[in-house]
Amino acid sequence: MADVKLPSLEDLAHWFNKGLCFWHLSSDDAYGAMAGQAAARALLVGLSLALIAQTVVVFLVVGKVDMPQAIGLPIFALLQLVNILFFAVVLFLLVRLVRIPLALREVAIIVAYTFAGLLPLLLPLMAEQLFVAVQLLQRYRDPSLPYLTSAGWQMLFPSDAQPMAIVRAWVSFAAQITIVIAFLLVGLPSNIAKAANIGNQQKRPIWTLIVSAFVLVTITLDTLMVRFVLGRVYWMLVGKLV
Repeated sequence: MADVKLPSLEDLAHWFNKGLCFWHLSSDDAYGAMAGQAAARALLVGLSLALIAQTVVVFLVVGKVDMPQAIGLPIFALLQLVNILFFAVVLFLLVRLVRIPLALREVAIIVAYTFAGLLPLLLPLMAEQLFVAVQLLQRYRDPSLPYLTSAGWQMLFPSDAQPMAIVRAWVSFAAQITIVIAFLLVGLPSNIAKAANIGNQQKRPIWTLIVSAFVLVTITLDTLMVRFVLGRVYWMLVGKLV
């Protein structure tokens, strides 16, 4: 039985170079016998950093947090693994429509690196929103309601809040949109086109644009899946704890 090793400094450096700095990802990183393991460890580092940063943000911004509410943070982070798998499968099916020569394994590896860099930046920015969403769950107790969306709306357009809280909410929202665009609509399509080695240097931007359209469709389908399936599972689990 193989030993399970915790992420090392080498794994952290690999995550930084290939996940956070997504433009350094090369086509070689999607192939090879150890490519999947390297991507999985980068994703593990990314999820760990995201959870740590998210927890720190909650305690700094919110202050004292009850343990049941705090447990919702790791559950939310772990459910991202299901989300990433769904995202990779849908994107693979879409890119195969135009016969981009990538197997599911290669697409999954590139998606894993993308989310490895995205999550440590995105989840901390969503921490306060997630905390407010849990408070809404405690009030209404219905796992089918869109608590995360309602929490975001409540933070952006509050009926009574300090000006700095409103500014913080809008800055956080703008940062989230920027991160999603950078990693999912710019970095991911570029790395897919690069790994598939499709088109020459003149045609590569066209293929990248096509993949960007597929990523946009994937984001839409993924959002629906999170809203009606994964979100309900999450709120059912958290509802039993709070």
